[in-house]
Amino acid sequence: MAFKFGQILCLLFLAKTFATDAEIETLDFDFFESLQNEPDKVVKDLQSSDPDIQLKAIVEVQTLFKQKEYLDEFVENEHLPILIKCLNSENTTIQLEAIKALSEIVISSVRNVKEVVREKAVPHFIRLYHSSNSSISAQSIRTIGNIILKDSRLRASILKLGLLDHLIEEPIESFEVLNETVRVMLILTLDKDHPLPQDVVERLVPVFEVLLLHSNFDIVKYATWAFQLLTAADNSRHNIFFDKDTIKLLINLINHREPEIQSAAIGVITNVVNKKNEQSKMVMDYGILKVLPKLLMHENDETVKNALTLLTNLFDVSYSKTTLIFDKEIIPLIILHLSRVTNDEVQEEAANAITSATKFSNPEQISYMIDMNIINAIY
Repeated sequence: MAFKFGQILCLLFLAKTFATDAEIETLDFDFFESLQNEPDKVVKDLQSSDPDIQLKAIVEVQTLFKQKEYLDEFVENEHLPILIKCLNSENTTIQLEAIKALSEIVISSVRNVKEVVREKAVPHFIRLYHSSNSSISAQSIRTIGNIILKDSRLRASILKLGLLDHLIEEPIESFEVLNETVRVMLILTLDKDHPLPQDVVERLVPVFEVLLLHSNFDIVKYATWAFQLLTAADNSRHNIFFDKDTIKLLINLINHREPEIQSAAIGVITNVVNKKNEQSKMVMDYGILKVLPKLLMHENDETVKNALTLLTNLFDVSYSKTTLIFDKEIIPLIILHLSRVTNDEVQEEAANAITSATKFSNPEQISYMIDMNIINAIY
């Protein structure tokens, strides 16, 4: 708060300069000067042994944190340990409000989130994740997720604290806590520049497979997004192999009414279909070709584009897979999108699909594409 006292003293100096002798006598300058050196009252109250005073201070500091200048000074003046110590309170309201206050610091800047980790707040969040109070548990794990989101380089050090063991060690009854837990597991997969260690992936995959069956859309979405990220080309070293039940489930999710789940499911199937992976056979065996015509006629251009990308990969697998696609009368729909001028991205993906189709096409199939007016669509 020193910056405010400095402003006050400056104004008082001006007042003294231009005031009359009588006016000067009414001003107690010693009092104002003492304020400049007085410790922040809120910081003092955070250390109070009276729970009511301490709680009031934590709530007040959250309001003060809305001023970025105050928040940064709070961290720079090394007050973080005082706030972190509040997490040890036996008062659950104090615990919850302290977590919320620390969360504000976490999301404020990379510099500040590093200080929160350096001051060893994360072990406290992990401990409170097991609180019987579901709000405290959910807020704790949410804050850990926000730490990793703010600076993904902190992920490795947090995993070394045993975070994964705590996330998957036992069933979670509270939906609020489960939702935040799955969100954090998704966040662990986000950093494509630094893939997760293989042992972490091997432990996460079975958990995500179970979560695909959950009744809540958000949880299914998080699990599907995580699989899309883990199977992406950037993470190819993980070489995840799904069993037939998971492939069936992912194909079913392609028909999901939630666009985000549908898009992610298409992404996962697209990622696992390639020449070196036998999963492409399972994808064909469990009905992807029945789903594709509907996707190619979808009203959402992004869905159409994703379906065309999937087709490009399927065509690129083998002659037999290409023949199966030709037999399903999908080619006319691809040509339809090739002739579209309203969406360049869809048109480009259609061109990629046709190019891929020609790699394993026989003369009869080439003639079929010509009969379907592919020449006119190209020109």
